[in-house]
Amino acid sequence: MMRVMIYGVGRSGTTMLYSLLQRLFHDQYGENFESVYEPFLWERQVFDRPYAETKQAFAYINSLSAEGIYHHSRIPLFLSAKTMKPYLDNDYCRRIANPQNGHDHLVAKLIRANGRMPLFRALFPEYKFVLILRNPLDVVNSLKNKFSFFGDDFHRSDYRRFCKELDLMDKLLIEPGEANWVQRQAEYWYQMNAAAAAFAAGDDNTHVIVYEQFIADKERSAQELAQFLSLSAGLDAIASLDSASGQTTPSVSLSETEQRSILPYHYLYQDLCQAAGKDFTESDRILDRYRSQCIEPDFDTGYDGMTALALKQTIRQQQTEIDQYRAELNPPAKTGT
Repeated sequence: MMRVMIYGVGRSGTTMLYSLLQRLFHDQYGENFESVYEPFLWERQVFDRPYAETKQAFAYINSLSAEGIYHHSRIPLFLSAKTMKPYLDNDYCRRIANPQNGHDHLVAKLIRANGRMPLFRALFPEYKFVLILRNPLDVVNSLKNKFSFFGDDFHRSDYRRFCKELDLMDKLLIEPGEANWVQRQAEYWYQMNAAAAAFAAGDDNTHVIVYEQFIADKERSAQELAQFLSLSAGLDAIASLDSASGQTTPSVSLSETEQRSILPYHYLYQDLCQAAGKDFTESDRILDRYRSQCIEPDFDTGYDGMTALALKQTIRQQQTEIDQYRAELNPPAKTGT
């Protein structure tokens, strides 16, 4: 019996791993396995098939799981050995990763559960966990114009309770009322990955993957993952990694201001990887890539949300004129010879 739960924040490569494991499971077990795709948001029965066959389902409201959203909204985003006890008897959590159709094996993907890994380890002590980490610049760049980590597109935002839970633990790094959209997403990225990395460091049955390292050597990385799961990784399955699984992000869409908002979190990425037991030293190369590709977008973040680039340019132009007038009115004093 092989049952696996994939963890990671959205846009980190979880769908890539989910699709790969579906192929590996099919090669090993035939039809004797079930697939679970983020049960805190999506209807389980709709997505219990190869991911490639479910892409159109995201467009339909009946693909959403009212039960999953209900329980997501009532279970804390962060749980520890002390705080998880009231939720150990939660029937929905117990059913999340248990096969329901008589199959022996299961692969589940969760992007809303990094802070809940202690609960699921208590509920599923024999399961294999896989955690994937990815740098915040790529994650937030990919997230932009798609969705929010706080679920605003589907239900009442998690942002307020997210901040409240972290504030009670004295871990919140932002001022909730002052942070812009990008800073809020970056804070989520950090806090959820920090919680998951801390858990993984003390859990012998969790395999940690650094996205950038996985992509740099897909064959070796896939073989290591397969070995952890006692599976065989065939060449066809590995070759499938060259095809995009989820939504793709073709270019850099973050403005200079947005990139600056993410930089404090980017500098924490290497420490996060180390906390999870992985060495990563490519942070500067990622930053250079964004700096070299950054072009002026159609908007920039401002105090009221979006400030038109035209207004930004006008302000700069007027400031330049003001500086010129000041220079004319106050010429530099001549030095004697």
